[in-house]
Amino acid sequence: MYHFLLWMDLGILLVVPLNLAITPTRVLQDPLFGPECRAMCDEEAVDDRFLVILFLTVERLRRNSSWKPYVQSFLEI
Repeated sequence: MYHFLLWMDLGILLVVPLNLAITPTRVLQDPLFGPECRAMCDEEAVDDRFLVILFLTVERLRRNSSWKPYVQSFLEI
């Protein structure tokens, strides 16, 4: 299992299993959102950062999103 690491000057701040990290690859693999995002990537209309921002925005607004509690927690920080 791979991990996504968030680094700070003092060392590792957070270790997250890769299957729980929202990455551009995760966005492209999403069954609902992925095909449209892949088309935008193929046209070079978006970059990785925009894909993740778009995904987070849509997941926050989706009523039955499994990511919604996670995304909502960002707003409380």
